[in-house]
Formats: sequence, C-alpha cells, structure tokens
Amino acid sequence: MADWSTYTPGKHEIELYSGAYLDLENPNPGVISLDDIAHGLAYTCRYSGQCADYYSIAQHAVMVSRYLALNGESLVVQLAGLHHDDAEAFLGDVVRPLKGLLQPQYGSLSDTMDEAIAAKFGCSWPADALKIPAVKDADNWALFVEAYRLLPSQGKHWMSHDGWDLEDRDENHTGREDHGLWRGYQSPRTAAESFKRHHYKLIKEIA
Repeated sequence: MADWSTYTPGKHEIELYSGAYLDLENPNPGVISLDDIAHGLAYTCRYSGQCADYYSIAQHAVMVSRYLALNGESLVVQLAGLHHDDAEAFLGDVVRPLKGLLQPQYGSLSDTMDEAIAAKFGCSWPADALKIPAVKDADNWALFVEAYRLLPSQGKHWMSHDGWDLEDRDENHTGREDHGLWRGYQSPRTAAESFKRHHYKLIKEIA
C-alpha cells in the first residue's frame, strides 16, 4: 500500500475520502474501496443539484436495486443495479443531456472506471451494468419517480432520447408508482450507510 501522506499525485489523479489517490484515466482497482464509492455517491446530488431538495446518487442506486428485487431479478442483477452509477463517485454526476455532449470521451472514461470497480470486487457483477435490460429499465423507472417528486415539471413532456422515455403519462400509470421504495430525502451520511449495508447484504446472500 502506498504511503499516501508523502505521495505526489499526477495531473489526472484525484484524492479520495480515504486519503488515497485514484487516476481517472487509468484507475487502479487496488486503490478503490467501498467506503470511497459510497461516500462519493452519497455526497453527490443528482440532477446537477437542480431539484427540490438534496437527493444523492447513493439513495438512487439503492432504490434501483430494491426495485429489481421487487421484480424478481437475480441477486447478481440487483447488485449490478446497486453499482450501475459507481463511476460517478469519482467522475461526478453528469446529467443525461450533458453526457450526450461529452461523448465519446466521457463514455470511455466511465467504461474504464466501471471495469476497474467491478474488478476490485472480483467481477461480482457485470461492469457494463446499464447494458442489462432490467437494470436500464429500473434506472428509467427511478428517474421518473424521482422527477415526479423533485422537479417542477414532475417529468412531464420530457422527450425520448437513447431509449429513455418520460413522456406525459396518466396519473395512474405504473411508471409513477414508487411501490413503497421512495424514502423521501436522506442525509449523505444515511445514504452512504444504506448503500454499504445493501451491498454487504447482497454479497452475503450471493455467497
């Protein structure tokens, strides 16, 4: 393990919550920890912070995973759902409209980071989690539920791009139902702990 207290970071490295440094271009799986992922996701607000109250990526990820469980998906798919946004713990939250403007560079960096994170945990879930149809569907479901509660438009009239669809729907449309999975607003500390507990729970059940 490096002595981070005397380490001089390179220009593409960031300092983590743990005190370690991670290269964003060539991430070393050995540097990555669950604590740093959970902390980064919990202290990053979704929707570029343009929402009614603080809502973290960590809380979103847990809701996605629980939705997958509700729909009878396997434990591995639930774990993939929990970790589908992990790269954003280090690359920051990039809203979907901006991602399109940053391609292909952002996509390449995100894919590389996802692969490093999955490798850190023994490839317990597919690195390209959002390519799993059930995970993508759950992510879009969560987006609608969140938009309905967090944004002035409630997600109405959002246009369809790249397979996600938040068109104006009937009030009783199942896409708007949270199935009891919406938890209100969690503090970053609570969201981080919930994320880690859910991770350990799934890993234990898979084993």
